[in-house]
Amino acid sequence: MTALPIIKIENRKDLQPEVMKHIKQTDYVIDIGCGIRPQQLIKPKVQVCIEPYAEYIKHLENILKNPDRTYVMINSTWDILNQLPSNSADTILFTDVIEHLEKKREKD
Repeated sequence: MTALPIIKIENRKDLQPEVMKHIKQTDYVIDIGCGIRPQQLIKPKVQVCIEPYAEYIKHLENILKNPDRTYVMINSTWDILNQLPSNSADTILFTDVIEHLEKKREKD
């Protein structure tokens, strides 16, 4: 097994250019919990935004007037993935949502 390189970023402005060197561009992305700012690192042909808050979807519809890709807005939780066909996306992004997941607590 080949060891992966460790890349040290010392200056915040160098972070995004370095990350972009390692991201593979794809055609079809599902962005779960996109909020009011869908991901912009990957530039797919189609970006499906799954967002549970209808007011965020409305906001996105207002600000994405001349998009560089086709956006599909779905007002739902991530459970809707069960209804999509297998292999229907190249990449699924699930960022900045961990604080919204239900936590299971063990009983003492």
